[in-house]
Formats: sequence, C-alpha cells, structure tokens
Amino acid sequence: MQCRTFKSREFIHSASTKTRTIKTKQYETYCSFYKENGEPKSLLVSYEYSYIVGNDVFDDFRRDMNAIFSSIKIKMDREKMKKEGLLFEKPHEVQFW
Repeated sequence: MQCRTFKSREFIHSASTKTRTIKTKQYETYCSFYKENGEPKSLLVSYEYSYIVGNDVFDDFRRDMNAIFSSIKIKMDREKMKKEGLLFEKPHEVQFW
C-alpha cells in the first residue's frame, strides 16, 4: 500500500548525569487503503528512537521498523487497491526524511 513517512520532531536533551547528550527523533508514517467494503481508510503509525550523541543507532532502528512494517496485516479491498495503483507487491520500506 502507499505510505509516506515524515520526521515529526527532533530534540536534544541532557541525561541526569549532565555528561551525556541524548537525541530523540520522532516519525509518523501514514498509509492509505480501502477497507474490504471499499471505504477509504488511513493508518497512522507514530514512533521514535533515542540515542546517546556519538552512538547513532539509526541503521538498527531502520531495520527494526522495516521488520515491523512488513509484519502488519490489514484487511483491504485488494482489487480496488490494484485498480487505483495503490497496491504494491513488495513490502513497504520505510524512507526517513
């Protein structure tokens, strides 16, 4: 299905020891589809990750999010989705902007 991912927020804060800086990035992914009865529907998934600056775990985060998205099961009108060019055979790969 067709999905769009946006970075919704990014912020930096200090840990309680004041010696480490922690960065947090928040994302939202919107997916549009037709329910089994043909009614349009949207799915919103919000998620975030935090890491100590200098120790970015972005590749692990991306891999984990792609595994989560590929496991989501939605009942939808597959024929209508195909007809409108909204259904893709390969799993959605999250693209972070």
